[in-house]
Amino acid sequence: MRRRPLTPVTVAALGAALVVGVAGPALAWVALSGTADVAVGTARLAAPTDLATSVTATDLDTGRVRLAWQEPTGLAATGWQVERRGVGSAAWAVVSPTSGPACSAGACTAVDTHGAPGGSFRYRVTALRHTWAGPPSEERLSASLEPGRADVVGARAALHGIAVAADGARGFAVGDGGSEVVCADSDCTDDTRPHWVPALSGTTADLRAATYLSASQAWAVGAAAVRHCTDDCWDDSAGWNAVPAAEALLDGATATGVRGSDDDRLVAVAAGAHFLRSTDGGQTWADDAAAVAAPDGVALLGVAGPTDHDLLVTGTDGFAARCVTDTTTCGDPGTFAPLAVPVALSALTWDRTGQTYLALGADGHLWRGTPDATTITWAQDVAGSGAPAGIRGLAAATVLGASHVWAVADPASGVAAAGIWHFDGTAWAPQPVTAPLDPAALAGPGGGAVEVPPDPAGPLPATCTAPALVVAVAVPAGPTPVTTPTVTARLRFAGTPAGVDEAQVMASLDGTTWGPAEPLDLGADATSVTFTGPAFDTTTPRTLHVCVMARGSAGLEIDALRIGVQE
Repeated sequence: MRRRPLTPVTVAALGAALVVGVAGPALAWVALSGTADVAVGTARLAAPTDLATSVTATDLDTGRVRLAWQEPTGLAATGWQVERRGVGSAAWAVVSPTSGPACSAGACTAVDTHGAPGGSFRYRVTALRHTWAGPPSEERLSASLEPGRADVVGARAALHGIAVAADGARGFAVGDGGSEVVCADSDCTDDTRPHWVPALSGTTADLRAATYLSASQAWAVGAAAVRHCTDDCWDDSAGWNAVPAAEALLDGATATGVRGSDDDRLVAVAAGAHFLRSTDGGQTWADDAAAVAAPDGVALLGVAGPTDHDLLVTGTDGFAARCVTDTTTCGDPGTFAPLAVPVALSALTWDRTGQTYLALGADGHLWRGTPDATTITWAQDVAGSGAPAGIRGLAAATVLGASHVWAVADPASGVAAAGIWHFDGTAWAPQPVTAPLDPAALAGPGGGAVEVPPDPAGPLPATCTAPALVVAVAVPAGPTPVTTPTVTARLRFAGTPAGVDEAQVMASLDGTTWGPAEPLDLGADATSVTFTGPAFDTTTPRTLHVCVMARGSAGLEIDALRIGVQE
C-alpha cells in the first residue's frame, strides 16, 4: 500500500481552517489565554483599551462601579470577561456585572455592584472570542475611601485667658468647661499654619485666666478654681493640680486674673472682692483684699507687673491700684494705692519687650502703660488697635527682639476664626485652633455628627482657610500610572442644612496648595461633587487632603463623608 507523505500543519493554520470552515484533522481544542495576543492569520484578539472607572452620586453609598472601555482592533470579540481584585490582594475574581457588558460603535460599558461602600478594588477586562481569551487590559482603580484623619481647623473654642512663654516658643489658653489649647511646637508666632491643639486641664471648671512661668510651672484660675501645673503642662492633665487652700478662700467666686513670679514664689489672684496671695509658691495663701482697698461694689479683674515688688491691679468701674515697694511684698497692708487710668482696663498683661503694661480698654482699644517710680503713663497702642472684636484675654512675648501679642476672642462676637489671634507688631492674624476628631464620626449615621464651623462673612475664599473641616485619605498605588484621577466627595448631612448660605469642597496633595473649589448642593440631606485634581501619579501611594468650608449663621453638620478616587 502506498503511503501519502504527511504535510506539516501549524496551529495558526488549524485555527484558520476551523474559523473559515476548512476541513482539518480531528483534534482536541482548548481555550487559549495568557498575556500574548491570540492570532488567526494576520488578525489578533487584542487587549481592550482606554479602560476607565467612574461613579455617580449614590454609587459610593451602594458599592457600585461603572466601567467603560474601547473594543480592540483586529478580531472582533464575541464576549467580555470583567475581573476585580481587592487592593492589596493578588487574586483576581471574575465578576458578573449587574448591567452589561454592552457595546455600541466600539464603546463598551458594564456596571459591577460589589456591595462594599468602603471597598477599594482594581479592575481589568479581557476580550473573548468563542473559547479564546485575549490579553487583559491595563488595570484601573476604583477606590471608596473613608478618612484616616479628620481635623476641625478653626474650631470654635470658648476661651477666656491666654499665656505665652517669654520667647514665644510655647503657650496655652484656657476657657469654659476646663477647656485648654496649647501651642508647643517652638514657634507660636507662625501664622501660616495651625498649631494650637486641644489639651486636658484636669478640671471641668470654667477657667478665666492663665500665666506661664516655665515648661513645668504655670497657673490657671477660674470659677472657684485655682490650678497649678508642676509637670509637663503641654501633653496631658497629669501636671495640673487643684490648690484647695486657695480655692477655699475664693468661696465660690470666679478668679479672672493671675500673676506668678519667675521664681514661682509670689502668686497673686484677682477674684471679684478677693485678692489672694501666696509668698511661698502656692503652699500657703491669704486673702489680702483689704490691702488693695477697692471701693465697695468693685470687682477685681486683673493683676500683672514686672516684679514681685511692682504690681498693678485693675477692676470694674475704672478702678486701678498699684503697689511699688522695696522693703515689703505687694499685698501687705498699705502697699497698694489707687491709680488714675484713662479708661476702664481689663485683659491685663505685662510686655517684657517694651517693659510696659498692655491692657484692653473699655473703648475697644489696646492701651500701653509705661511705669516709672510714681505713676504709669497710658497711651493707645495705635498699631495694635485693629484687634478683632470680642477680645477677652491678652499675652505678650519677645521673639528675636520684637514684641508679639496674643489674644483670645469670644466666639459669640461674630469673629470668623474665633479663638487665638496674634499681633506681630504690624497686623493681627488668626491662629486657628485645630481640633482632631475621631474619623469614625464621619463613617455614617450613628457615629455622631461633625460641625464645620461657619464663616459669617463672605464670599468663601479660593483656598482652604479656617474655619474648615480637613480630612486625609490614603490613596493606594497601582501598577499603571494615571496622572489625573477623578476625585468624588460624597457627603451626608445631619438633616437638611439650615442657616448655611453656601459650602464648598477642594482637594490638595500637601495640605497647602489647594485645587479649585467646587460648590456643594445644600438642597437635600446628601450631596456628591466630582472634581478634577490635583494631578498625581497613581503608581505611588498618596495622601489626599480634602477641605470642606461653609458660610452662614450656622455650621454645616456632616455625619458621613467618603472620598472616591477613580482611574
